[in-house]
Amino acid sequence: MTVLILTRERDAIADMLARMLGDKVACLDLGDLPAQIKLTATWHGGTITGAITSGARRVRLQEVKSVWMRKPSILEFPAGAREDWITRESVHAFIGALRALPGVRWMSHPDAQEKARYKLHQLAVAHEAGLASPSTLVTTDSDGALAYLDGTHAMACKTLSGHHSDFPASGIISAPTTGMGGPQKFSTCFQRAVERATAVRLVAVGGQIFCARSIDRSWRQARVPTGTATKIMKVMKSFGLSYAAFDFAEDVGGRWWFQGIDPSGSFSALEREAGLPISQAIAEWLLDK
Repeated sequence: MTVLILTRERDAIADMLARMLGDKVACLDLGDLPAQIKLTATWHGGTITGAITSGARRVRLQEVKSVWMRKPSILEFPAGAREDWITRESVHAFIGALRALPGVRWMSHPDAQEKARYKLHQLAVAHEAGLASPSTLVTTDSDGALAYLDGTHAMACKTLSGHHSDFPASGIISAPTTGMGGPQKFSTCFQRAVERATAVRLVAVGGQIFCARSIDRSWRQARVPTGTATKIMKVMKSFGLSYAAFDFAEDVGGRWWFQGIDPSGSFSALEREAGLPISQAIAEWLLDK
């Protein structure tokens, strides 16, 4: 029995799980395909057999118990480059072989992770589950953004797919700023900021929920409000996720406002500062205990 963790180099969370699982785990980075990871897969008579080899480690496909899609990196090359095609072919073969294995537990399945990526879809699913979320605008129209930023409410400006070094990180905008007019070259997300909010992060692992609140720049264990756990599980089921990190903003009245989901969100600070046994829960889920 082998647990595969697909992640990038220098991932402290994956390293922690690897230490817990010992020889039951193999950590692989899709960015190492095909030079450092070798795959052989044969489909015959309704059965897939083969092996994955990385360095001195060889894992038979039939031994794979579960796969954690942690945060694998994929090498990027200029569009049309030969290296890009080679990488895409290798990833296609590798993930296709794992998807073909019967009974493998995914944390979470690639289809579920892809489905849960999109901000507006997250808001719609969260609303359907009964979670409150702030008013949000996603636009490529600067005039629309200026109209939305009327100065009445502070807005959080957020990225949709992750930060980029060429653009500023998320921040609070209290009013329209000079230079915002004219055509935009990329989509921008504006979300009404929750007044004097406290950050809350909730991590769902299978059917378990772990929660912490940010107090004085440190995470402290927090109680989940009555009924919220059920709503979280509805969101998890809707997307088909077995793991996700949920971010909330708690207002001065104690109401939680849904901010977003990260299907591979971090939890190391919550475990370290709030003492939440999240890595143990993940290890047990991957081993199907």
